[in-house]
Amino acid sequence: MPVPAPHTVCAIVPTYNNAGTLGAVLSAVRRQVAVVYVVDDGCTDATPQVIADVCGADAATREARGFRLLRHAANRGKGAALRTALREARAAGFRYAVTIDADGQHPADAIPRLLAPLAAHPDALVTGARSFTHDRINGQSTFANRFSNFWYAVETLTLQPDTQCGMRVYPLHRLGTLLGVTDRYEAELALMVFAAWRGVEVVAVPIDAYYPPPEERVSWFRPARDFARISVLNTVLCLLAAVYGWPRTLFRRLLRLGRSLWAGLAFVLGIFLVLWPVTLLARLCLKGERRRYTVRRALSAVSRFAAHHVPGTSFRVTNAWGTDLSRPAVLVSNHLSVLDLVCILSLSPHIVVVAKDWAWRSPFFGYIIRQAGFLPVADGIEQSMPRLRQRVEAGCSILIFPEGTRSVSGRTGRFHLGAFYTAQQLQLPIVPLHLAGTGHVLPPHRLLLRPAPMTLAVGRALTPPAPDDPRAVRRLRHWLHRWYVAKEDGEAQP
Repeated sequence: MPVPAPHTVCAIVPTYNNAGTLGAVLSAVRRQVAVVYVVDDGCTDATPQVIADVCGADAATREARGFRLLRHAANRGKGAALRTALREARAAGFRYAVTIDADGQHPADAIPRLLAPLAAHPDALVTGARSFTHDRINGQSTFANRFSNFWYAVETLTLQPDTQCGMRVYPLHRLGTLLGVTDRYEAELALMVFAAWRGVEVVAVPIDAYYPPPEERVSWFRPARDFARISVLNTVLCLLAAVYGWPRTLFRRLLRLGRSLWAGLAFVLGIFLVLWPVTLLARLCLKGERRRYTVRRALSAVSRFAAHHVPGTSFRVTNAWGTDLSRPAVLVSNHLSVLDLVCILSLSPHIVVVAKDWAWRSPFFGYIIRQAGFLPVADGIEQSMPRLRQRVEAGCSILIFPEGTRSVSGRTGRFHLGAFYTAQQLQLPIVPLHLAGTGHVLPPHRLLLRPAPMTLAVGRALTPPAPDDPRAVRRLRHWLHRWYVAKEDGEAQP
C-alpha cells in the first residue's frame, strides 16, 4: 500500500503568541502538505499580522495559498485548539492530520517520515520520538515526558518512548467523537490513551528536535497547575482503564494468541500434509528439473494460500510497471519477517531462493527446499554460479535478499554485493520487490501475529550491470539501496 495520497492529508498548527517562529513554521509545513489549518487560540501578540502576511488577509487568499484559519476569541488551551481543528479537518473529508507545534521545535521536513509508516499501518497513530540526550533540554521536560510515559504504560499496558511530542499524525477516521479530550496540554496524552483503548496502533518514529537557548524559549506550560491537571486526568484514566481499557486490551491479546496458534497449526499441517508427501512422491517418480519444478509448484501453492489466509491480515500484490515475472531475473527484496518468503514464493513456482544455512539444514523443511532446487548461501556466489546458471536456463528467477538478514528496526539495512554481482555475471535484469506490513504482522524474534495489511510492490525491471564495468555493481547497489530507503520515507514510487 502506498503512502497516503496528498488530498487525504492536512496539517494542523495550533498557536498562542508564537509570532517570532510561526511564519517560518507555516511556510515550512505548507511545503510538505497541501492544506494547513492554523488555529489562532486567542493570541494577543503580533500573531494575527504574521498569519495575514504568510497565509493571506482574507479567506479567498488563504484558500488559494493552502491555508485555513480557525480562531478562538479567547485562549482556551492547546487541547481545545486541537479538538477544534481535528473536527474541522474530519468534516472536510481528510483522513489524516499532521500536528506540529508553532514554536519551531519540530522539523517540518520530517513529515514524510511520519507519513511513511501509514503505508503498512493505515489506521495507526504515528508520533514523533525525540531524543532527550540533548544538552539544551531542561530537566523539567525530561521529567514531564518520563512521568507521562509511565502513566501511559499503566493505562494501556504498552510502552512508548515519547508521549508528549506534539508532532504526530492522527488517523481522523479512528479518533471517535473526541469527547473527554481536555483543553490543555494533557489532551495529547488523553488522545493517545483513548486511541490505544480503541485498538489503534501507536507507531513511534524518531525525529530531531531543536531546543533553543533558555532566553529564546517561548513556553506556556505552567508546572504547578498543569502537573496538577495531568495528575487528575491520570487518576480518572486509571479508573477507566480498570473497567474498560485493560479488559479490552487483554481481550485483543488473547485474540492475537488464538490467531497465532491457529496460523502455526495450519503451517505445520501444510508442511506435513502437503509439502512432504509431494516432495517424497516427486523424489520417487520424477527426475531433474521436472522434480524440482513439481516441488516448487507445491511450495508456491501453499505459500499463496498462507499469504492470503494469515488470520487478521490481508495480502495484496501491486505491479504498477507491468513487470513480466515469467521471465528469468534476479529478484531482490527488503527483508522484514519470515513471512517475506511466503509472500514472494506465492508469486510464481519459477522462483529459486538462495537460502540461509539454518533453513538448508532444517530437519523440518530443509529436505523440501533442497529438492526444490534452492541453493545454500554458504557455498558462496562464485561456487554457486554454475548451478545458478542451470536454474536460469530452466526458466527460473533467482531470489536474493541483499541485506542478508531480517531488519529488526524495520528500516532497510546495508546491501551486500551478491545479488548485483549475480545479475552482472548472468546478465539478468534486476526486479526490486518492496514488502510492507510483514514486519508488523510478525516481527523478528516474535511469535504472536498482529493484525495489519501486507503488500508486495513489484518494481520496474532494471538493466543488469555491464559485464565490462567493475564499478557498475557498486553503483547499482548504492542506487537501489537509496530507492528502498526513500520508499520507506514516502519519497519514491514503486
